[in-house]
Amino acid sequence: MPMKIPLTVLAVALLCFTVSAGDLQLGLKTRTVYVVPMANGLNSHIASRLTSSGVMRVVLEPESAEAVLTDRVDEAFWGWSTIHYKAAGKNSNVALNDEDPLRFKHLGMGPYRGTLFLVDPRNGLILWSTYQPTPNTTSNALDLAAAHIAASLKKSLISK
Repeated sequence: MPMKIPLTVLAVALLCFTVSAGDLQLGLKTRTVYVVPMANGLNSHIASRLTSSGVMRVVLEPESAEAVLTDRVDEAFWGWSTIHYKAAGKNSNVALNDEDPLRFKHLGMGPYRGTLFLVDPRNGLILWSTYQPTPNTTSNALDLAAAHIAASLKKSLISK
């Protein structure tokens, strides 16, 4: 009888841990994404692969996206994110248009380094990331990288 109590406590603890671990995983329920401009037009290849494989719908306006796919999470990205998501969510008088200086600021900040991030910009969370470098910047290499990125994201969405 004394042995049953510790086993019962252990079983309950394991069940609680399993439930807690499930809560800690970010459920990637994101279905619309804005793909920021990237070096060498990689964003076009990614958008094509995401939509053609049915992973996500790609939107053309950042404010209508549930998440953002970017190759940078630096100060420029967070500044851009604040302008497009925090300001838009608070109904401020900030005008958001194609001439915004921060809209594409990160585009000119260097070549694609291989890492992509799926970001929840409204909450400042990185939901998913992958490392998929390209051997060169030819259209075929970029499309192959985009195919791997879409497959990896799809796998992550299905498994969670």
